[in-house]
Amino acid sequence: MSRAINAGPKVDTSEFHTVDNGGGKLLLTKCTLKRGKEMLEPDVAVLYRKNRVQAAQLLPPHFWKRESSQVGHIYIGRIQNMTPQLNACFVEIGPNPTGKGRQVCFLPLSEADMPFLINRPWDGKLKAGDELLIQITRDAQKTKVCSCTTHISLNDDYFVITAGVSKLLFSGKLDEDWKQEHKEMLMTSMEPVDTAPAYQIMVRTMAGELTKAQLTDRFRHILEQYRQLYETAASRTCFTCLHKQSGQEMDVQFPWKMLVHPWEYEEIVTDSKEIYDYLTGIKSIPQSIRLYQDPLLSLNRLYGLDSKLEDALKPRIWLKSGANLVIEPT
Repeated sequence: MSRAINAGPKVDTSEFHTVDNGGGKLLLTKCTLKRGKEMLEPDVAVLYRKNRVQAAQLLPPHFWKRESSQVGHIYIGRIQNMTPQLNACFVEIGPNPTGKGRQVCFLPLSEADMPFLINRPWDGKLKAGDELLIQITRDAQKTKVCSCTTHISLNDDYFVITAGVSKLLFSGKLDEDWKQEHKEMLMTSMEPVDTAPAYQIMVRTMAGELTKAQLTDRFRHILEQYRQLYETAASRTCFTCLHKQSGQEMDVQFPWKMLVHPWEYEEIVTDSKEIYDYLTGIKSIPQSIRLYQDPLLSLNRLYGLDSKLEDALKPRIWLKSGANLVIEPT
């Protein structure tokens, strides 16, 4: 459930430092919602700005327990079997985290056009028993196994390097003059790596804040990480996890990311110690993070969120003009 309430127009987030956020706060807390005869107490994200609730969204249970997610992890897997009817194969990556049996990933052959094989040279065709490098792209969901790719990718705040066709790409938010000034230098630095496949580099927006010396240093750093990953893979046994995606790298997956822009609030406030500990461990969050602690008055009651969300979820929404909208499920 989510509903934006009279939210302002969407703007370029690169202008974050120039936009007045109106003292907005992103509140992460529990609310009590009535669903039929049932009373629910979900975690919610609420944008409280200019003394009113402007947007709200239910959060997945225990979303902050990101250690359970495998997205971005890189393994040496073994193809269990080929499934031509699905144009895919299933890759085993080791013991199941639940402790029951072995974990298997779904690999579409469209994501395996240039695999890095460990146990034999690549001849243009995969077969059962092949050992190869894979990266998890989606966690297992209910009856579905997790998905993976052979297009291995590493990233930091400034670059994304991905196995594939040799290419240099730039974020669309970077200034054209900056791109032209640095393009030749970066192209010259894109030397082939003997022990790894060809790669493409995406230059991220934050790279525009670096000097030429800093940019070269960060470029060499991620290129060395890429080289070491494949060099290590060649000497490791099957089912080894070679890389784990950190929480800082995964912060783009915040469940409220599509609800609000980062410029719309100046701080994040929560009364959950678990959420607070999770967020403070992520260095890339630009806003301040505050743990609200008052045993007599909860964060929910302080801002009157229960009643405000109840009003927002009513079928009839009154507008400032005196007119109203009726919102009903079909």
